[in-house]
Amino acid sequence: MSEQGWRQFLAAEGLQDWVVLHGGATAVFRVPSLGEATRLAAVIAQVPGLAGALLTAADDRLTVRLTRGVPARGAARRARTGDLGARPATRCRG
Repeated sequence: MSEQGWRQFLAAEGLQDWVVLHGGATAVFRVPSLGEATRLAAVIAQVPGLAGALLTAADDRLTVRLTRGVPARGAARRARTGDLGARPATRCRG
């Protein structure tokens, strides 16, 4: 992603949960357990057009990395509106 591309991505409405790292746009959602992380992954996996994303579940979080231009807003919305107890981790600013 070009510098202009990642700046536009981060400036877009509804993407406050995301940062852009070398590997692509990334968000970390805190959850109470590994089971909740896998349930949240299943919910996010239903976002249309999410092919090419990397979801990594851990005992207290789900990390979502977008490797192509996929719908970050949809993934973030699903994470925030579900009843799985997910909350965005503190966003890194640089």
